[in-house]
Amino acid sequence: MAVPKRCALWLFCLLLAGSRLAAAKKAQAAFGDREVLSTFPSNPGFPEGVAVFKDKAYVCGAATSQGTANRNPSTITITDLKTGAVNTVFVSGEDTTKEHQLSCCIVAPTEINGNGKKNSEEHHSLYVMSPQLGILRFDLKYLQQSLYAPPPAGGWIVGNDLIFDRQRRLFVTESNPTPIRGGGKLWMIPPGGGPPTVWLEGDPLATGFPNGLDLSPDGQKLYLTVSTTISPELGNGIVYSLPITAQPPATSALQVVHAYTNGEIPDGIRFGASGNLYVALALTPSAAPSDVLGGIDVLSPDGFPLTRLLTSNGQGPNYLNPANIAFDDKRKSVLVTNHYLACNASSPAQIDSCNFNVIRVYVGDKGVDQN
Repeated sequence: MAVPKRCALWLFCLLLAGSRLAAAKKAQAAFGDREVLSTFPSNPGFPEGVAVFKDKAYVCGAATSQGTANRNPSTITITDLKTGAVNTVFVSGEDTTKEHQLSCCIVAPTEINGNGKKNSEEHHSLYVMSPQLGILRFDLKYLQQSLYAPPPAGGWIVGNDLIFDRQRRLFVTESNPTPIRGGGKLWMIPPGGGPPTVWLEGDPLATGFPNGLDLSPDGQKLYLTVSTTISPELGNGIVYSLPITAQPPATSALQVVHAYTNGEIPDGIRFGASGNLYVALALTPSAAPSDVLGGIDVLSPDGFPLTRLLTSNGQGPNYLNPANIAFDDKRKSVLVTNHYLACNASSPAQIDSCNFNVIRVYVGDKGVDQN
Protein backbone atom coordinates (compact mmCIF):
# COMPACT_ATOMS: atom_id res chain seq x y z
CA MET A 1 0.00 0.00 0.00
CA ALA A 2 1.35 3.44 -0.91
CA VAL A 3 2.23 5.80 1.93
CA PRO A 4 0.07 8.96 1.86
CA LYS A 5 2.04 12.03 0.82
CA ARG A 6 1.28 13.79 4.11
CA CYS A 7 2.61 10.84 6.11
CA ALA A 8 5.68 10.57 3.92
CA LEU A 9 6.39 14.27 4.36
CA TRP A 10 5.94 13.99 8.14
CA LEU A 11 8.32 11.01 8.25
CA PHE A 12 10.90 12.87 6.18
CA CYS A 13 10.72 15.89 8.48
CA LEU A 14 11.06 13.68 11.55
CA LEU A 15 14.15 11.96 10.15
CA LEU A 16 15.65 15.30 9.12
CA ALA A 17 15.07 16.76 12.58
CA GLY A 18 16.63 13.69 14.18
CA SER A 19 19.72 13.86 12.00
CA ARG A 20 20.12 17.57 12.71
CA LEU A 21 19.75 16.95 16.45
CA ALA A 22 22.42 14.23 16.32
CA ALA A 23 24.71 16.52 14.35
CA ALA A 24 24.10 19.32 16.85
CA LYS A 25 24.97 17.05 19.76
CA LYS A 26 28.14 15.97 17.99
CA ALA A 27 29.03 19.60 17.28
CA GLN A 28 28.62 20.47 20.96
CA ALA A 29 31.82 18.57 21.82
CA ALA A 30 34.48 21.26 22.15
CA PHE A 31 38.21 20.77 22.48
CA GLY A 32 38.91 19.80 26.08
CA ASP A 33 35.36 18.77 26.99
CA ARG A 34 35.35 15.74 29.30
CA GLU A 35 33.09 12.97 30.53
CA VAL A 36 33.53 10.01 32.86
CA LEU A 37 34.03 6.88 30.78
CA SER A 38 34.09 4.45 33.70
CA THR A 39 34.91 4.13 37.36
CA PHE A 40 37.67 1.93 38.75
CA PRO A 41 37.14 -0.22 41.87
CA SER A 42 38.36 1.56 45.00
CA ASN A 43 39.64 -1.81 46.14
CA PRO A 44 42.40 -1.80 44.97
CA GLY A 45 42.02 1.74 43.50
CA PHE A 46 44.70 3.96 41.91
CA PRO A 47 44.29 3.14 38.19
CA GLU A 48 47.30 3.95 36.02
CA GLY A 49 47.63 2.08 32.74
CA VAL A 50 45.11 2.42 29.91
CA ALA A 51 45.08 0.88 26.43
CA VAL A 52 42.48 0.68 23.65
CA PHE A 53 41.87 -2.02 21.06
CA LYS A 54 38.96 -1.50 18.71
CA ASP A 55 35.97 -0.72 20.91
CA LYS A 56 37.37 -1.82 24.26
CA ALA A 57 39.38 0.11 26.84
CA TYR A 58 41.67 -1.77 29.24
CA VAL A 59 42.56 -0.09 32.55
CA CYS A 60 45.14 -1.42 35.03
CA GLY A 61 45.74 -0.81 38.75
CA ALA A 62 46.46 -0.44 41.57
CA ALA A 63 49.59 1.61 40.98
CA THR A 64 50.79 2.84 44.33
CA SER A 65 53.78 1.98 46.46
CA GLN A 66 51.77 1.55 49.63
CA GLY A 67 48.30 0.57 50.74
CA THR A 68 47.71 -2.56 48.65
CA ALA A 69 48.78 -5.24 51.14
CA ASN A 70 45.85 -7.42 52.23
CA ARG A 71 43.64 -5.83 49.59
CA ASN A 72 42.13 -7.23 46.40
CA PRO A 73 44.48 -8.56 43.73
CA SER A 74 45.67 -6.21 41.02
CA THR A 75 42.83 -5.48 38.64
CA ILE A 76 42.11 -4.95 34.95
CA THR A 77 38.79 -3.42 33.94
CA ILE A 78 37.55 -3.78 30.37
CA THR A 79 35.03 -1.19 29.19
CA ASP A 80 32.99 -1.55 26.02
CA LEU A 81 33.29 1.89 24.41
CA LYS A 82 29.97 1.47 22.61
CA THR A 83 27.75 0.21 25.43
CA GLY A 84 29.66 1.21 28.58
CA ALA A 85 29.52 -2.35 29.92
CA VAL A 86 32.45 -3.18 32.22
CA ASN A 87 34.14 -6.53 32.84
CA THR A 88 36.73 -7.08 35.57
CA VAL A 89 39.73 -9.43 35.57
CA PHE A 90 41.97 -10.12 38.57
CA VAL A 91 45.66 -10.94 38.31
CA SER A 92 46.48 -14.39 39.64
CA GLY A 93 49.61 -15.50 41.46
CA GLU A 94 50.30 -12.37 43.53
CA ASP A 95 51.14 -12.49 47.20
CA THR A 96 48.36 -10.15 48.25
CA THR A 97 49.58 -10.08 51.85
CA LYS A 98 52.39 -7.89 50.53
CA GLU A 99 52.34 -4.72 48.47
CA HIS A 100 51.26 -5.62 44.94
CA GLN A 101 50.84 -3.32 42.00
CA LEU A 102 49.84 -3.21 38.37
CA SER A 103 51.02 -0.08 36.60
CA CYS A 104 51.02 0.43 32.83
CA CYS A 105 49.61 -1.64 29.99
CA ILE A 106 49.68 -1.73 26.19
CA VAL A 107 48.02 -3.78 23.46
CA ALA A 108 50.27 -5.34 20.82
CA PRO A 109 50.29 -8.38 18.48
CA THR A 110 50.84 -11.67 20.29
CA GLU A 111 53.20 -13.17 17.70
CA ILE A 112 56.81 -11.98 17.50
CA ASN A 113 56.34 -11.21 13.81
CA GLY A 114 52.83 -9.87 14.34
CA ASN A 115 52.36 -6.81 12.16
CA GLY A 116 48.79 -5.92 13.01
CA LYS A 117 47.39 -7.23 9.69
CA LYS A 118 45.46 -9.85 11.61
CA ASN A 119 43.47 -7.14 13.32
CA SER A 120 41.52 -9.27 15.78
CA GLU A 121 41.46 -10.05 19.48
CA GLU A 122 42.68 -13.55 18.66
CA HIS A 123 46.03 -12.16 17.49
CA HIS A 124 46.57 -9.43 20.09
CA SER A 125 47.42 -9.39 23.78
CA LEU A 126 47.47 -6.97 26.67
CA TYR A 127 50.95 -6.59 28.18
CA VAL A 128 51.01 -5.30 31.75
CA MET A 129 53.69 -4.39 34.28
CA SER A 130 53.55 -6.21 37.60
CA PRO A 131 56.60 -5.30 39.73
CA GLN A 132 55.98 -8.41 41.81
CA LEU A 133 55.43 -10.95 39.00
CA GLY A 134 57.04 -9.43 35.90
CA ILE A 135 55.57 -8.54 32.52
CA LEU A 136 52.28 -10.38 32.20
CA ARG A 137 50.43 -11.09 28.98
CA PHE A 138 46.66 -11.52 28.63
CA ASP A 139 45.35 -12.69 25.27
CA LEU A 140 42.42 -10.48 24.32
CA LYS A 141 40.12 -13.27 23.19
CA TYR A 142 40.09 -15.40 26.35
CA LEU A 143 41.98 -13.12 28.79
CA GLN A 144 44.24 -15.98 29.82
CA GLN A 145 47.25 -14.84 31.85
CA SER A 146 50.83 -15.88 31.04
CA LEU A 147 54.31 -14.65 31.90
CA TYR A 148 56.08 -12.74 29.12
CA ALA A 149 59.17 -11.67 31.07
CA PRO A 150 60.26 -12.22 34.69
CA PRO A 151 61.41 -9.28 36.81
CA PRO A 152 65.16 -8.70 37.06
CA ALA A 153 67.10 -10.24 39.90
CA GLY A 154 65.99 -8.47 43.05
CA GLY A 155 62.73 -7.36 41.40
CA TRP A 156 61.64 -4.03 40.01
CA ILE A 157 61.59 -1.37 42.72
CA VAL A 158 58.84 0.56 40.94
CA GLY A 159 58.25 -0.97 37.51
CA ASN A 160 56.39 1.55 35.41
CA ASP A 161 55.72 2.06 31.71
CA LEU A 162 56.39 -0.17 28.71
CA ILE A 163 56.45 0.14 24.91
CA PHE A 164 57.50 -2.06 21.97
CA ASP A 165 59.77 -0.81 19.22
CA ARG A 166 59.41 -2.02 15.65
CA GLN A 167 61.93 -4.82 16.24
CA ARG A 168 59.57 -6.11 18.94
CA ARG A 169 61.96 -5.27 21.76
CA LEU A 170 60.03 -4.23 24.84
CA PHE A 171 61.36 -1.24 26.78
CA VAL A 172 60.44 -0.72 30.43
CA THR A 173 61.03 2.19 32.79
CA GLU A 174 61.94 1.55 36.40
CA SER A 175 61.07 4.50 38.61
CA ASN A 176 63.53 4.11 41.45
CA PRO A 177 65.02 7.41 42.68
CA THR A 178 67.07 5.69 45.39
CA PRO A 179 70.60 4.27 45.58
CA ILE A 180 69.12 0.76 45.76
CA ARG A 181 70.51 -1.21 42.83
CA GLY A 182 71.70 1.93 41.08
CA GLY A 183 68.49 3.96 40.94
CA GLY A 184 66.10 4.46 38.03
CA LYS A 185 66.74 2.69 34.72
CA LEU A 186 65.47 1.83 31.29
CA TRP A 187 65.28 -1.93 30.69
CA MET A 188 64.99 -3.96 27.48
CA ILE A 189 63.24 -7.31 27.00
CA PRO A 190 64.17 -9.20 23.81
CA PRO A 191 61.63 -10.10 21.11
CA GLY A 192 59.45 -12.95 22.30
CA GLY A 193 60.08 -12.26 25.97
CA GLY A 194 62.62 -13.43 28.51
CA PRO A 195 64.78 -11.86 31.22
CA PRO A 196 65.28 -8.08 31.00
CA THR A 197 68.65 -6.41 30.61
CA VAL A 198 69.64 -2.85 31.46
CA TRP A 199 69.43 -0.61 28.39
CA LEU A 200 70.15 2.81 29.93
CA GLU A 201 71.32 3.77 33.41
CA GLY A 202 72.97 6.65 35.22
CA ASP A 203 71.82 10.24 35.57
CA PRO A 204 69.35 11.72 34.83
CA LEU A 205 67.53 8.38 35.22
CA ALA A 206 69.35 7.14 38.31
CA THR A 207 68.44 10.07 40.57
CA GLY A 208 65.18 10.89 38.84
CA PHE A 209 61.86 9.15 38.30
CA PRO A 210 61.81 7.56 34.80
CA ASN A 211 58.17 7.20 33.89
CA GLY A 212 56.17 7.48 30.64
CA LEU A 213 57.26 5.89 27.35
CA ASP A 214 56.18 6.10 23.73
CA LEU A 215 57.63 5.41 20.31
CA SER A 216 57.94 8.28 17.84
CA PRO A 217 55.53 8.09 14.87
CA ASP A 218 58.41 7.19 12.53
CA GLY A 219 59.64 4.49 14.92
CA GLN A 220 63.14 6.01 15.12
CA LYS A 221 63.12 7.29 18.71
CA LEU A 222 61.89 6.47 22.17
CA TYR A 223 60.30 9.32 24.09
CA LEU A 224 60.34 9.12 27.88
CA THR A 225 59.51 11.31 30.80
CA VAL A 226 61.56 11.77 33.94
CA SER A 227 58.76 12.97 36.17
CA THR A 228 61.00 14.74 38.66
CA THR A 229 64.60 14.74 39.77
CA ILE A 230 65.18 13.77 43.38
CA SER A 231 68.90 14.23 43.98
CA PRO A 232 70.79 16.41 44.75
CA GLU A 233 67.57 18.42 45.11
CA LEU A 234 63.94 18.16 44.09
CA GLY A 235 63.65 19.37 40.50
CA ASN A 236 61.35 19.68 37.53
CA GLY A 237 60.16 17.02 35.12
CA ILE A 238 61.60 16.63 31.63
CA VAL A 239 60.50 14.92 28.40
CA TYR A 240 63.44 13.29 26.58
CA SER A 241 63.98 11.53 23.27
CA LEU A 242 66.40 8.65 22.76
CA PRO A 243 67.44 7.24 19.36
CA ILE A 244 66.54 3.61 18.67
CA THR A 245 69.86 1.77 18.39
CA ALA A 246 71.03 -1.80 18.03
CA GLN A 247 73.13 -1.61 21.19
CA PRO A 248 72.57 0.19 24.52
CA PRO A 249 73.37 3.91 24.14
CA ALA A 250 75.13 6.27 26.53
CA THR A 251 73.03 8.69 28.57
CA SER A 252 74.53 11.49 26.46
CA ALA A 253 72.22 10.28 23.67
CA LEU A 254 69.25 11.62 25.62
CA GLN A 255 67.91 14.82 24.08
CA VAL A 256 65.68 17.25 25.95
CA VAL A 257 62.36 17.67 24.14
CA HIS A 258 60.64 19.79 26.78
CA ALA A 259 61.77 20.88 30.24
CA TYR A 260 59.22 21.91 32.83
CA THR A 261 60.05 24.84 35.09
CA ASN A 262 57.15 25.26 37.50
CA GLY A 263 57.15 21.96 39.33
CA GLU A 264 54.86 20.16 36.87
CA ILE A 265 55.13 16.38 36.93
CA PRO A 266 54.85 14.73 33.49
CA ASP A 267 53.70 11.12 33.54
CA GLY A 268 52.38 9.05 30.62
CA ILE A 269 52.74 10.19 27.01
CA ARG A 270 51.17 9.34 23.65
CA PHE A 271 51.68 10.66 20.14
CA GLY A 272 48.69 11.70 18.11
CA ALA A 273 48.31 11.21 14.36
CA SER A 274 48.83 14.98 14.14
CA GLY A 275 52.42 14.42 15.31
CA ASN A 276 51.71 16.25 18.55
CA LEU A 277 52.70 14.69 21.86
CA TYR A 278 50.05 14.43 24.59
CA VAL A 279 51.50 14.49 28.09
CA ALA A 280 49.59 13.51 31.23
CA LEU A 281 50.50 16.01 33.94
CA ALA A 282 50.12 14.41 37.36
CA LEU A 283 50.61 17.71 39.16
CA THR A 284 50.53 21.39 38.18
CA PRO A 285 51.37 23.17 41.46
CA SER A 286 51.68 26.66 39.95
CA ALA A 287 48.13 26.62 38.60
CA ALA A 288 45.02 28.01 40.27
CA PRO A 289 43.81 26.01 43.30
CA SER A 290 41.12 24.27 41.23
CA ASP A 291 43.72 23.11 38.71
CA VAL A 292 46.70 21.91 40.78
CA LEU A 293 45.81 18.22 40.42
CA GLY A 294 47.06 18.10 36.86
CA GLY A 295 45.76 17.90 33.33
CA ILE A 296 47.08 17.34 29.80
CA ASP A 297 49.80 19.17 27.90
CA VAL A 298 49.83 19.11 24.11
CA LEU A 299 53.34 19.62 22.72
CA SER A 300 54.38 20.07 19.09
CA PRO A 301 56.68 17.39 17.61
CA ASP A 302 59.69 19.53 18.59
CA GLY A 303 58.45 20.05 22.15
CA PHE A 304 56.87 23.50 21.84
CA PRO A 305 53.87 23.86 24.21
CA LEU A 306 50.66 24.24 22.22
CA THR A 307 47.84 23.78 24.71
CA ARG A 308 47.33 22.89 28.35
CA LEU A 309 44.04 21.35 29.45
CA LEU A 310 43.16 21.77 33.12
CA THR A 311 39.96 21.27 35.08
CA SER A 312 38.96 24.89 34.44
CA ASN A 313 39.24 24.36 30.67
CA GLY A 314 36.24 22.86 28.95
CA GLN A 315 33.34 21.11 30.65
CA GLY A 316 33.25 17.89 32.65
CA PRO A 317 34.77 16.07 35.62
CA ASN A 318 37.98 17.12 37.36
CA TYR A 319 41.45 15.96 36.51
CA LEU A 320 42.75 14.04 39.53
CA ASN A 321 46.47 13.34 39.05
CA PRO A 322 46.25 11.99 35.47
CA ALA A 323 48.65 9.12 34.88
CA ASN A 324 48.32 7.72 31.37
CA ILE A 325 46.71 8.34 28.02
CA ALA A 326 45.26 6.18 25.24
CA PHE A 327 43.46 7.29 22.09
CA ASP A 328 39.83 6.50 21.37
CA ASP A 329 40.17 6.95 17.62
CA LYS A 330 36.51 6.61 16.69
CA ARG A 331 35.62 9.53 18.94
CA LYS A 332 38.81 11.54 18.33
CA SER A 333 39.35 11.61 22.07
CA VAL A 334 41.90 10.53 24.64
CA LEU A 335 41.16 8.32 27.61
CA VAL A 336 42.91 9.46 30.78
CA THR A 337 43.31 7.51 34.01
CA ASN A 338 42.69 9.65 37.08
CA HIS A 339 45.38 8.07 39.24
CA TYR A 340 44.27 10.22 42.19
CA LEU A 341 47.38 9.89 44.33
CA ALA A 342 46.07 12.89 46.25
CA CYS A 343 43.50 10.54 47.77
CA ASN A 344 44.32 10.14 51.46
CA ALA A 345 45.62 6.57 51.56
CA SER A 346 46.32 6.30 55.26
CA SER A 347 43.73 3.55 55.70
CA PRO A 348 41.74 1.15 53.49
CA ALA A 349 38.51 2.85 54.52
CA GLN A 350 39.79 6.20 53.27
CA ILE A 351 40.92 4.65 49.99
CA ASP A 352 37.48 3.09 49.57
CA SER A 353 35.91 6.54 49.87
CA CYS A 354 37.88 7.94 46.92
CA ASN A 355 36.38 8.24 43.46
CA PHE A 356 38.75 6.61 40.99
CA ASN A 357 37.79 6.93 37.35
CA VAL A 358 38.78 7.17 33.72
CA ILE A 359 37.74 10.23 31.75
CA ARG A 360 37.32 10.76 28.02
CA VAL A 361 38.58 14.10 26.67
CA TYR A 362 37.73 15.36 23.20
CA VAL A 363 40.90 16.53 21.38
CA GLY A 364 39.98 16.12 17.69
CA ASP A 365 42.92 13.79 17.08
CA LYS A 366 43.63 10.10 16.63
CA GLY A 367 46.46 7.89 17.84
CA VAL A 368 49.40 6.36 15.97
CA ASP A 369 49.14 2.68 15.05
CA GLN A 370 52.56 1.26 15.91
CA ASN A 371 51.57 -2.34 15.13
